[in-house]
Amino acid sequence: MAEELKAEFPGATTDIESSTSSIMLNVRWKKKLFILAFVGNRWGVDMVREGEIGDTGLRILAADFTGGRADLLRLMRAP
Repeated sequence: MAEELKAEFPGATTDIESSTSSIMLNVRWKKKLFILAFVGNRWGVDMVREGEIGDTGLRILAADFTGGRADLLRLMRAP
């Protein structure tokens, strides 16, 4: 998915963070950080703008990867 995002959103960079209980795909694009994370048994998505500080939590929850992926793409495609 990281390569697909970089192809659709030129200039985007990605990195993956993982632990024993979670995995996060971080996408930096246009001074924003987009996060797709699997924590426990749920997928979460969020966007952090440059200058926002602190842990905002995952504002959008999805039951599965397909839903989380769709939410991430919707956020990234929004004007």
